[in-house]
Amino acid sequence: MADDYRRQDFELERRIFELDNKCSSLRAEKQDDDYLQNASAILEKLKSFYRQGGESFNLFKLLQDYTQVILDITFYEENQLVDQEFPEDSSPFKIQQLLQDLTEPEVLVARLTPGQEVQTVLGTELLECLYWRRGALLYMYCHTLHQRKQWIKKNKDTFIKCIQEGVRYLMRMLQVRNTVKLNDGVVLHDSATASILSEGIFSDTHLLTMMYIGEMCFWAVKYEDCSADSTDHKDGLQFRDIAMVERNGQLKSVVIRSFRRFSERYLPEKAAKNLMSDVEQKEESHLGCLESLPVDIQFLIMTFLSPVDICNLGATSRYWRAMVRDPLLWRYFLLRDMQHWLSIDHLTMPDLELLDAPLVSEHESLEDREEGEEKNREVIFDYMSEYLKGCPSCRQQWLPSRPAYELLTSFLQYLIPSSEPRYAMFGPGMEQLDVSLVTRLMHVPDLLPVSGTPQRQINGIGSGISYLFNNQHKFNILTLYSTNWAEREKARLQQQSISNKLFIFEGTDDWGHPVVIPAPQVQKVCEVVDGFIYVANAEPGKGDEASEVAQIRAVLNCVGDSTAKPLLVLSCVSREPEAASDRAKHRTPCVYMAKRLGLPQLSNRWMVQDTVAESLAGVLDGIAWLLKSSGVKI
Repeated sequence: MADDYRRQDFELERRIFELDNKCSSLRAEKQDDDYLQNASAILEKLKSFYRQGGESFNLFKLLQDYTQVILDITFYEENQLVDQEFPEDSSPFKIQQLLQDLTEPEVLVARLTPGQEVQTVLGTELLECLYWRRGALLYMYCHTLHQRKQWIKKNKDTFIKCIQEGVRYLMRMLQVRNTVKLNDGVVLHDSATASILSEGIFSDTHLLTMMYIGEMCFWAVKYEDCSADSTDHKDGLQFRDIAMVERNGQLKSVVIRSFRRFSERYLPEKAAKNLMSDVEQKEESHLGCLESLPVDIQFLIMTFLSPVDICNLGATSRYWRAMVRDPLLWRYFLLRDMQHWLSIDHLTMPDLELLDAPLVSEHESLEDREEGEEKNREVIFDYMSEYLKGCPSCRQQWLPSRPAYELLTSFLQYLIPSSEPRYAMFGPGMEQLDVSLVTRLMHVPDLLPVSGTPQRQINGIGSGISYLFNNQHKFNILTLYSTNWAEREKARLQQQSISNKLFIFEGTDDWGHPVVIPAPQVQKVCEVVDGFIYVANAEPGKGDEASEVAQIRAVLNCVGDSTAKPLLVLSCVSREPEAASDRAKHRTPCVYMAKRLGLPQLSNRWMVQDTVAESLAGVLDGIAWLLKSSGVKI
């Protein structure tokens, strides 16, 4: 036993003197840094202990002091990286070194105190700090990389891996302590404090950790759909689930806090109600039933209401009018609901860049708003308008009205028999899915009867088939495949990419994006068709954003009046999940598909429609929009 103690003592002594040399070299750069001064003072105490022979040996206390030195020195080094905005050439190596330094205390505890829990040796706060510092370091690094769009395009897997590691550390930090259960004999007179502790929030750092997790997972969701390895996380992290839970959880807390502050300002008699006697409370009967409820219950009730019902609620009183106009409330609804929308188009697409605005900058809310100030206040983040514009049950009233002359033109066009519109259909969703969308379209006469035999093939790449919509409107779809059937099927079975014969690669632009042009035979097709159907693979982890954007813009720009030709995107999966609640997990939501394909930057009319190849759900809605956009009277 004595030999073990001497061995442990020697190893820790050697590491302490190595760390002292490092601290001295760093202090030579900046003598007045508080953290380096604190680390130096602790190291002097530890060295003095060993010079005196190491009497009164307390291994736990030595490891705790050593851990504090690690935290102080690495904090100085982290600040240097942040000040330098994480240089691209040196940051990966330096971050890896810092992560190893912050992991070292746990390694030492396992080696020097076998059989002891790390939390028992270091204490709860130091262990939390070690996890927090590693996760926060990766968050700051990813936050900087998030601004470097071109770097992410080239190093997407590295970016996702950094997010994965950062989320893991931050979640470990939240798991160090057990949440306070309100039935464990804990007496809390403040219900708000009890609610916060029961959620595992013991400090502002815990709340900030939740925000970091939500932001990092949200970044991962934005890019993982374009990464082939994103769905195979060995640690089981489901970024989309964590992102929505964390971001909605943060936002829910912010909304409730905003409601509570506003309620206390707008209804001060309600805030003082707890101080009244029973007789006095009976006399205070002028408040409505809903206004008398706690604000978290008010918010819960509103989450069950439709957007129309919420707007109607705002018309009942000045209190509710101001309450339902809180932008944080509508941001919560937008984040929660838009992943379930089945379609989106050029008129109803919400501005997703608003969702990148950090929550911490949105503390100016209802509590700072006086009645009547809305008229003179410039709305920076109008989440309410964005939500109502995109919500399927509300979007119709946001569409621009048609002028009278356009209605007359439409009526005259209806009297004159129109030619059969033709559309070119292409995209990876036609070739990569287990269920062929094109084959299913040809074998459902009750849904879309085939009204014409296949037309002449174009150099073996595609063919045209005529269909009958609603038993009265004929249209033709010209399918354009990337190559012949044998090569497509081999690539699908082996999960390999193939050379696309529809396009000719010409190089890259100034931003590193691929530049392609349609092959000569495809250009002829683009000139004669009335619009385009792009079948996107909406299954998670599929799709190549850069090449998809380049191909869509190539076909739209290869003809003179391309802006007049509408684009329908069928965001397609093979099958629907068994449980309806799992739908958002098994496909890329249409709003994110539109962003992935760069559709908001197009001047063409466009629509993204969620589609299922097996059941053809959504196909008729997409075709109806496409025919209307081509001037067909539906």
